[in-house]
Amino acid sequence: MENSVFYKLVQDKYPWQCFAPMDSALCKFYDPINQCFVFNDKTSLRFCTKEVANVLGIKDGGDPYKFVCSKDNKIPDFVETLKKEHSVQGTLEIKDLRLILQNMKVDDEERKVWFKKLMSYYVVDQLLMCSSNTKIVRKNNWRVVEDLETFEKINWAKIVYDSIHEALGDLKMKMDTPGEHAFKGAPLVFEAIMFERISSLRPSVSQFVDPPMQKYMSQRKSKWLDLAKLGPEVVQNQRMSFNVIFVLRIV
Repeated sequence: MENSVFYKLVQDKYPWQCFAPMDSALCKFYDPINQCFVFNDKTSLRFCTKEVANVLGIKDGGDPYKFVCSKDNKIPDFVETLKKEHSVQGTLEIKDLRLILQNMKVDDEERKVWFKKLMSYYVVDQLLMCSSNTKIVRKNNWRVVEDLETFEKINWAKIVYDSIHEALGDLKMKMDTPGEHAFKGAPLVFEAIMFERISSLRPSVSQFVDPPMQKYMSQRKSKWLDLAKLGPEVVQNQRMSFNVIFVLRIV
């Protein structure tokens, strides 16, 4: 994984868990038309793809890519092989994927490729393109890791940026309806950007950790404050910082 675009994403020891109450609170101030947060007449906030890239520790740029839902999407044959090796029965779930990643043999070049594809899928499915159901393994995302050379060239910062705004718009629209509403997309990336930009919302953590997302993983709970009263001096300009998260194994 050392030559992977997401090499730094797979090294954190903390679980990937978002802080839903903060996401919902911020979403109340989201303007989906202008893709920004408007807290009051004096204070607004918008972020860019460069900030997404900095939080993830990747470059801002690359080739466009569109995720396509298709009946032809299926779990790759090598994953079926790994399921048998690790006695995974029935439908593959995320917990099974973690088990395989933690225990699979990586003793030749073919299996190194298998591991990289599996780990890349996990990062995309569980961090960058989250669904409302984080337990299932979605077949639609396997296609993106078929060609690892193409995978490395994708403009992930733009994909995650668009995913966050789509999720914010969706949550904003559903907030007044009964029931539980999940923040899809990339909530951990969104939260890290908000922590970086809104100093009074930021947890008490080490001031420098590479990447910013990593330093917030052990303490996702933010300080509570009245967002409607945020002053412009509190919302900081874009900050230049780098990288992120998860401990499994590095091959």
